[in-house]
Amino acid sequence: MLSSVFMLTIALSMLGSPTTAAPVQALPSNLDREKVFDWTSGYADEIYFRVITGSEQQVLALRAGQIDLIGQFIDPEQVEPLLADPLIETNQTNRKGFGHLSFNCEDPITSHQELRQAFAYALDKDGIQTRALGGYSRPADSPIVPSMGFWSLDNQPFFTTNYYEADPAAGNALLGPTDSGYWADTDTDTWREANGVAFDIPVYGSSAGSSIIETVVAMAVEAFTSIHIKSHVELIDFNTLLAKVDAGDFQIGFWAFSGFGVDPLFLENFQSTDANNDWNWANATYDQLVADLMQTSSLVVAKQKCWAAQQILWREQPLVVAYQNLLISAYRKDPWTGYVNTNGQGVFDTWTLLKVYLKPEYGGDTEDYLDYKQGGRFTISLPQDMESTNILNSQSAYTYMVLNLVYDGLYGRNPYSLEDGAGLAKNWKVEEITGSTEYPTDKLKITYYLNSGWKWHDNGGAHGGDVSADDVVFSYRMIKEAGGTGAAIYMGSVKDVSHVLAVNATTVEIYCTEAGLFTFHKCGWPIWPQHIWEPIGMANILTWSNPNPVGSGPYKWKSRTPGELVVVSRNDDYFYNARNYDWANRTYVPPVTNTSTSTTTTTTKTAITVPTTIPASPGYELLSLLAGVATIILFNNRRRR
Repeated sequence: MLSSVFMLTIALSMLGSPTTAAPVQALPSNLDREKVFDWTSGYADEIYFRVITGSEQQVLALRAGQIDLIGQFIDPEQVEPLLADPLIETNQTNRKGFGHLSFNCEDPITSHQELRQAFAYALDKDGIQTRALGGYSRPADSPIVPSMGFWSLDNQPFFTTNYYEADPAAGNALLGPTDSGYWADTDTDTWREANGVAFDIPVYGSSAGSSIIETVVAMAVEAFTSIHIKSHVELIDFNTLLAKVDAGDFQIGFWAFSGFGVDPLFLENFQSTDANNDWNWANATYDQLVADLMQTSSLVVAKQKCWAAQQILWREQPLVVAYQNLLISAYRKDPWTGYVNTNGQGVFDTWTLLKVYLKPEYGGDTEDYLDYKQGGRFTISLPQDMESTNILNSQSAYTYMVLNLVYDGLYGRNPYSLEDGAGLAKNWKVEEITGSTEYPTDKLKITYYLNSGWKWHDNGGAHGGDVSADDVVFSYRMIKEAGGTGAAIYMGSVKDVSHVLAVNATTVEIYCTEAGLFTFHKCGWPIWPQHIWEPIGMANILTWSNPNPVGSGPYKWKSRTPGELVVVSRNDDYFYNARNYDWANRTYVPPVTNTSTSTTTTTTKTAITVPTTIPASPGYELLSLLAGVATIILFNNRRRR
């Protein structure tokens, strides 16, 4: 760990205006350096995801050597003992996400805008930063958080009004006097009624044993109390909370979103027609602003539309952003090295699991990965059990933490430079087009050229075990057609896609109805094996248990003991396995590629140079300028924690 110590106000200077909380010591970050990055993946023989709920329990397991890495950011109250432990390393990054209290805007009580806004005024956001997060955070009002730079309304000098400081007087003024009006206390028991009807709002939070959760929901009740609204805390299992939100069976709940990408795409989730609108909120003006934002190719116009949309959210408060925090990661110094502190996501990100390797004294490499030795079992805590082994019906970050290792996307992103780079596709081309007779609204075509020889774990399928363009097309169909309504969690990735065409086994074309600044990054999804999912039938895909997930990623599914343990093992046939890498020339010699005809089969090996950056087109080069606000989640820009 670096010996330098920085004050939190300095660490937060990159986020905009510093918090008014008392300054505390911030953690040094020694993994945020730029470095030459290669795409090789998979050094540990196995990765164990051990289910351990509660921040304190995870810290105890780390210090006891039962795990190598805590699989979430740690509570601030646990920082000091970890800093004092010579066997533990800590790191931090500015979170690309936020904690929030979200309302159900279809509920008879919380559908009232004045109640939601009154609560926002009454909530002590400045107090949350100190009481819940120990100063390792800052207040925010917008879901496009300050760490996303100029996109965030919180960073704009023209936006001077905020909800940071508790102002219950303003909240009570919005609701009116307690002796008259819709929110009057008609039975004089100190609690307001709704048009004469008594109510008691449950404030839901996860029962995961986090002091942050417990403090924030308790402070939410304090805020309600200050405006004479009766409420109480209800802590429930995290997956039960997600189910309640999905069913609209809640009034207000606390959880967090993480893993935002380069662009302000999260704003789409609030559109009235969006499948991921957890808030059941609708505003026609907002819908149009976000539609305009997604369609424009002008950065100036995009900023204006983005800020205007956030101002509507600020006024109507379908959710109350509580904080944007520093993600504090903790891990053991021995026997592993190669940890990656991904921008906005922390050390407990997918790239760490792909890159950690044993130190030389434990049988590992002598310098970075150059000698390429594999081995060992790496153990990370899983703060909540997987919600499902079917990634199409889960919105849990903990489901994704595991399955991110099993599945691949069309492209990846360098966790240091945050540039787009090769994935299943070795290259791509983006072109603005004129619509056809069959698809008159098409405006953009993205052509992906897939790597040959990228294998499915079971070596199955119609192309000699290779991932093919047919699998890309079928994965698109799965998202659009599964269960008759589509897979809600991925609908944002395909909403602007009119059709996907397999030109040949290794070339696929994606046609989009928009050609805006963000279209390229919106159109990405995991690729699933057609030969596994097609026999299940589209009608059954969302409900299928998928007991043994099969993908093409760097790790294979091995086993699961629900509530206790998930195990994945290294895929030695992975395309970017380091044994296929020519370190001297920085090229890959991929595994055997099958080229089939009706009468013969030949085997070839061809070196592929992996580009460090692949600009999509001149109109999309702006995306590289925005990369400073990006993170590594490849397949989706919202996962709940």
